[in-house]
Amino acid sequence: MIDGVRRVSWPTTLLLIVTCGPASAQQGHPLPAPWQQADVGDVGLAGSAAQGSDGDLFINGAGSDIWGTPDSFHFVYQPLGDGKITSNYATLENTNPFAKIGLMIRLSLDPGSPEVILDVKPDNTVEFMTRSTQGGQTRFVAGWPNKGGMQLIRRDGVVTGIICSSDHGCEIVGSVAFPSGPALVGAAITSHDSTMINHGMFAAAMPSVSSVPDPWNSIDVGTVGLAGSAGYENGTFTVKGSGADIWGTADA
Repeated sequence: MIDGVRRVSWPTTLLLIVTCGPASAQQGHPLPAPWQQADVGDVGLAGSAAQGSDGDLFINGAGSDIWGTPDSFHFVYQPLGDGKITSNYATLENTNPFAKIGLMIRLSLDPGSPEVILDVKPDNTVEFMTRSTQGGQTRFVAGWPNKGGMQLIRRDGVVTGIICSSDHGCEIVGSVAFPSGPALVGAAITSHDSTMINHGMFAAAMPSVSSVPDPWNSIDVGTVGLAGSAGYENGTFTVKGSGADIWGTADA
C-alpha cells in the first residue's frame, strides 16, 4: 500500500483526471462496497467519484472550503468506529491555492460536524486540521511537506495524522482529541471555488480502511455470500460474518 508508492507526474495525472472528469466519472467502475459518496454542504456544483481500471480513486468536487464553521466538499466515505484509513499518493488541480484533497474522519455529513482532515494542497504541502465541536471553528494543527502516502488513526478518543513513503518511512504530523462513537471515514476534495470542479486522484488503489488495531487484520475467507466485518472499541472486538460453514474441504 504505502510502500512502493506510485508517484505520478502532474501532466500525466492531469490527462488521466480529465479523461475521467465529472462528465465521464460514471464510465469508470462504481465505488466498491461499503464505499458511498455525497456532497457535503453548499458545494455549488455536484461532485462525483469512480474507481479506475488500475484501482485509482478518481474524486471530483467543488465547494468553498473545509474550514471555518461549515464545510463544503465532495466525500467518499464508509462507517468507522476506532480504526485507521491509509492511502497512496494523492494529487489535485490548482483551482485555488487553498484547494485540498485528503483523508478525513467526521462524525456525520452535517457541514458543521466535528472532523479531522489530513490533506494535500496544490503546492504539494500537507496540512493537519480539526473541528472539535459541532458548528465550531476549524483549527490548523500542523503543516508538513508531502512525502507520499497518508494515514489517519483513530484510537481511544484521539486521531493521529501520519505521512509515509518508501524513501522516508513514516512520520507523525500531529494528534488531536476527537469525540468517540460512530463516525465516517474516507477521502475528501474541495476546489475552494463553488463555480469550479477540482479533479483529484489517489494513485493505484482505493484508500484502505481497517477497523481493528495493528497487528490484527479482518478478511472474509471462502465464498461467504455476504461480506463480514470486524471492529474494535474500548477493549472489545465485534466480529460479524456469513458463510456456509467451517467444515468439510472448504471453509467460508
